[in-house]
Amino acid sequence: MFFILSKLLFYIFMPISLITITLIWGIITKSLRLKKILLCTSLGILLLLGNSTIVNWGYHLWETPPPTSPFAQRYDVGIIISGGMMMNRECNREQIFSGKTADRFLQPLRMYKRGLLKKIIISGGDVSINPLNNENDSETAKTQQILIELGVKPEDILLETRARNTRENALYCAQILHNFPQLKTSVLFTSAFHGRRAIGCFQKAGLNTTLYSCAIRALDMGYTPDTLIMPSEQALAEAYQLIHEIIGYCVYRAMGYC
Repeated sequence: MFFILSKLLFYIFMPISLITITLIWGIITKSLRLKKILLCTSLGILLLLGNSTIVNWGYHLWETPPPTSPFAQRYDVGIIISGGMMMNRECNREQIFSGKTADRFLQPLRMYKRGLLKKIIISGGDVSINPLNNENDSETAKTQQILIELGVKPEDILLETRARNTRENALYCAQILHNFPQLKTSVLFTSAFHGRRAIGCFQKAGLNTTLYSCAIRALDMGYTPDTLIMPSEQALAEAYQLIHEIIGYCVYRAMGYC
């Protein structure tokens, strides 16, 4: 129930959802005062969350920084949290289409090839709330496939395919590591905007792991008229992801998950 409710909550707070709700409400309401407030609110949300500069500042403030010396230490295991690493589209066994967060498996691959990781855990199950969803190959399986093709030994990859959220990623990975006591040191790979919630959950699960932030979204962006003034659909999408994560972090803190 928590999983479904959290998904629905995030859809409600999408920028485009907030704009649509306030716009439609403002059009149909009979109160002139409320109409003015709602239409101004709709426009304000568009100008604020569609502003590339403001959204980029938000990411700079929220994201956890990447390691300054990523190859300075060896670890027994690298833990990859799945999510967006592979494109959600139909494909056959020979087709692999990487997604926006492919950096989550590229960074541990680099460390493994340098001999800095002994094992790799890929954690993540089916996160769809669509009962008709029937993917033949999960993101976890596709990530395993591409890592093997790029030189990782099959016996060095451990799969965790039950987790549907960050808390379950942490709990199920803790169970795996409990069964492999020789794997004492670990490093956690996830997107920088997700780092706060991820490291908090893994620490709550009793894992003293090191965070490796990757898939950075904050840009060193110049101040030009198009980024300072004109709303952008890309900015709205980025704002949604940021709002999604901040809400998720607050809910997890309130529930005691991180």
